[in-house]
Amino acid sequence: MSGRKFKRKFPFRKFRARRTNGYASKSEYARSVELKELEDQGVIDGLEEQVPFEIQPDGCERIRYIADFTYYEKGEYIVEDVKGVQTDVFRLKAKLFKGRYPQYKFCISKAKYKEGKIIGFSRMEYGTPVARRSRPSRKAGKRHTRRNDPVVRAP
Repeated sequence: MSGRKFKRKFPFRKFRARRTNGYASKSEYARSVELKELEDQGVIDGLEEQVPFEIQPDGCERIRYIADFTYYEKGEYIVEDVKGVQTDVFRLKAKLFKGRYPQYKFCISKAKYKEGKIIGFSRMEYGTPVARRSRPSRKAGKRHTRRNDPVVRAP
């Protein structure tokens, strides 16, 4: 066996996101197309991409967060990030961002897929609790008995 190294056809990325038309992922590209359409319709205005924010607390070295999109919607300044996976680094930077810029609405968009294609996005404000559906317990309606419990029968 020789010491020859093989080149990958595509560079390895941790979360399998591939650059598309200059964007970090397909979902980010699709969201930019959607936001540009909303800007053309007049729903949002002032759309900017890749806007840097300084988020370090006082006395620390420089920490920057680069937002995917910023825009105005109904007079409110919105900072939006498209995420497939929320990493620990992102969660930390999001908390620092919310502490430094509480006046801005910080949103996360996640792509919705159907049959491998993006059909839309769900957007939620970061830090708001998520309402979860309550499920019935697994044992609902079933009588739970232990193996070693004696079975008592009526005479």
